[in-house]
Amino acid sequence: MTGHVTIQTKVLPPSLRIRVGDQTPAATVRLSEPYGVLCSYPKSGNTWLRFLLSHVIRPGEIANGADVQQTVPDIYVLKAKDLDKGAFSVIKSHEAFRPDYDRVVYLYRDPRDVAVSYFHHGKATGAVDESLSLDGYSKLFVESGPISGNGFGNWGEHVGSWFGAKEDDPKFLPVSYEAMMNAPESELSRIAHFLKIPASHEAIETAVERASAAEMRRIEEAGDIGHKRGKHKFDENARFVRKAKAETWREELPPVAARRIEDAFGPSMEKLGYL
Repeated sequence: MTGHVTIQTKVLPPSLRIRVGDQTPAATVRLSEPYGVLCSYPKSGNTWLRFLLSHVIRPGEIANGADVQQTVPDIYVLKAKDLDKGAFSVIKSHEAFRPDYDRVVYLYRDPRDVAVSYFHHGKATGAVDESLSLDGYSKLFVESGPISGNGFGNWGEHVGSWFGAKEDDPKFLPVSYEAMMNAPESELSRIAHFLKIPASHEAIETAVERASAAEMRRIEEAGDIGHKRGKHKFDENARFVRKAKAETWREELPPVAARRIEDAFGPSMEKLGYL
């Protein structure tokens, strides 16, 4: 399919033009005001944040990935029929800087952990050749990104595009995965406030409990998380929700691969406190 496709909606403004899946067409998505975009480089915790916010937006109603998709939709799997079910206040994206993304929560993560996570994810889904080592994969990671041709660029390009364009914009909220892991309640409260989503302290605590790693693994085991499980279903590394913690690179990433990533992205890593 080539060119552009516009999905007509009952209410036109405000709207964003987005990519759909791996195709090139764009679709116009109806968004309620105020709206926000959860944006991140792949494997930086965006799915977890979507679950957290979905529990805040629809307390007691979120049971699986399908419910999350109807609350904080992933633009890459959004379908035309979804648009008829009501406007969205928040959407999820992996795009590099886009000027039409107005209010943005940008979730970022240590690129050494991103590389490890995407390596295992790619192996499980077949996107990374099974013969490739983590050291070998790190070369591809710094050159072209997690999977060649995904259109997101490498980690440094992605982070640089957003911070370079929006760092001083009051409608741009950078949040680290590590801060989310260390203080999920306070970070989620900060994000909800930024997105103008009403949330009591109790609602925040409940959302964190219901989007815990253990609970998300349970949902994944039931096949309901919204992402396909890897082909090696009984391999812990094939899980979409794998270790769910920071600094796993210290245990898994070969020193030469860690140095390669640090050399490639040093200035951005230092700016964000990773070096």
